[in-house]
Amino acid sequence: MIENWIAAKRVIVTGAERLYPDGIDWNLSPGVNAIIGGTGLGKTTLVYALQFAIFGKMIVDSAERVEKEFFRNRLTNRDESETKKAPPLVTVEFDVGPKKFTVKRNLLSGAIVSARCNEKPLNQKGYEAALPQAIGIDGDFASLSRLQGNLFFFGESRRLLAWENRLQHELANLLLADHETYRRLEHLWGQVESADSFARNISSQASRLEKDLEQLTAKNSNVLQLEQLSKSQQLSQEREQMELRVNSLSKKLANDEKLSKAQGDHISILQNRFHEELASLEDAIESQWDDNFLATAITSPTAGSIRHSLEKFYLDPRARGCPCCGRPGMEAHLAKIAITAAKDAQKGSCIICNKDIAEPKPKKSEGLKNAQKSTDIKADQLQKLLFEREQTLSRINEYKTALSISLQQLAVISSAELKHARENPISDGENLRVAISQMRKRERQARVERDRHLLQLNEELASTNEGLDRKKSLIATAFKKYATLYLDESCDVKFLNETELPRKRGPQIKAPHAAFFPVISGQTRPSAQALSDAQRSFVDLAFRMAMIDVWHQETDGTITMIIETPEGAVDIAYMERVASMIRKFSAQGHTLIITTNLNNEIFLPHVMARRPSDERDKHILNLLEKGNPRPVQRKNKPYFDRILASVKTTPRTR
Repeated sequence: MIENWIAAKRVIVTGAERLYPDGIDWNLSPGVNAIIGGTGLGKTTLVYALQFAIFGKMIVDSAERVEKEFFRNRLTNRDESETKKAPPLVTVEFDVGPKKFTVKRNLLSGAIVSARCNEKPLNQKGYEAALPQAIGIDGDFASLSRLQGNLFFFGESRRLLAWENRLQHELANLLLADHETYRRLEHLWGQVESADSFARNISSQASRLEKDLEQLTAKNSNVLQLEQLSKSQQLSQEREQMELRVNSLSKKLANDEKLSKAQGDHISILQNRFHEELASLEDAIESQWDDNFLATAITSPTAGSIRHSLEKFYLDPRARGCPCCGRPGMEAHLAKIAITAAKDAQKGSCIICNKDIAEPKPKKSEGLKNAQKSTDIKADQLQKLLFEREQTLSRINEYKTALSISLQQLAVISSAELKHARENPISDGENLRVAISQMRKRERQARVERDRHLLQLNEELASTNEGLDRKKSLIATAFKKYATLYLDESCDVKFLNETELPRKRGPQIKAPHAAFFPVISGQTRPSAQALSDAQRSFVDLAFRMAMIDVWHQETDGTITMIIETPEGAVDIAYMERVASMIRKFSAQGHTLIITTNLNNEIFLPHVMARRPSDERDKHILNLLEKGNPRPVQRKNKPYFDRILASVKTTPRTR
């Protein structure tokens, strides 16, 4: 959602002596600010320059084409070398919420000369990042110019937003809804439109070819051609079926080879973990065996067990020779010693110091149990994975065999098809049939893709339409307020559902959202053609003001809006009504920039009447003085002066 918008404070133009001999330096403030002057004095050029400075591109209405080099040869008569030294520049100072921006741009190249935000210097990339961030649509600089061009700039030849359904929805989401939702909707709608357009175009082409085929078939129809066609179609079908089988087997083979690699990697990991667990188990078993053996040796001592215990836990006699080996008569003595030691051990006495000792019991190690359990788990996992991999490898071999056979069969079928084609050249009619078949196939694919994207789009729109539905009464109320200030008739806005929207001629997909339509004198006007030029212009202006009103109510934010020659399409009787409509809107704190040709004595005095009389002059930029007026305009200066004098004397109106 847009959190803030641009509030223009000052515009400066230099180096544009052809239109503005002394340059322009004009301060703006909330309320109505007017650029006045006759035809060709640069009113439109100035508002284009102001927007060009901020957005870096021409902001124009859809009905008008402005060349890339709009400002070239319009602002200066100097030659190219002099212009390069001192090019025409435009500087705009503006606020966005609490942030203060200044941007200076070259009007010929479009390059940013300097930019600042809160006095911090910015390059072009930094400026294009800081501005949308301050506005509330971070990272979407492009949408700023769309909002300005379609909502905040009311040009002389404008898009009629009150009847542009999709544009309404786009701007309403951008202005009043979540910005990420808007970007998803825009992307999905682009995909739907692209697929639908492709499907309709290729369907139209196929239909034309089908008519050509009917005419050709009527001229060239015989039994032999039909038999050849049947055989050709049969071979073509067999080839297509075999190609499908080859593709299917190739995909399965690729998937299983990928799976086999993943299983191999997993097996390597499990094997390492299993060997680690097995090593831990062996250590635990060896430790447990040592403890149990000592306990057994002491419980049931023998010469061998005593000797082993002594070797293991005391002197380790393996480092020296045995005392009985090679010494006659020693065996009998040692046997007595062993018997005596065994008896002492059985009594519970130490065989070294004769101290009484408690009988040890075999230990039951919890560590051994845990190691055994963990090893068993790892072994089971490894065994299961090895089995699964064997199955995968078996399938891979089967797929390779089947794929090899299928490729051989495909080669045979393709060869037969080629031979038949050489022996029976395809007629013009068959060429058309093949082309039509391929076109219809691509058409079906495009429609499937379109329907898939449309389903996603409608799911997103279910929630956004619900949010828009809650705001429709607010928009309708605001529209009545502004439209009735201009029209003598009752005004309203109707929110039409998708099934009620008017249809255009020709095949198309259904509009993806509900839409607003003006209701004038109790009649819904789904087409702008039902109203006069002046009526539809101000109905459209009222609709724009209504959308901005709802945003203002939710955010308390203000905007800068540009309205070109609003009095140009109306007669004298409606001049004051137009002025009242604009004054009412500006009363919310918005900054309005209007242009006028001073072609009557009613509009300008009344549109400026909300300001104090002594402040009106400084909010009027008079290009009859600041610009380069033509002789005919100088000749009528007394008439223009009379209008400007009445601006000061008109009573203040709230």
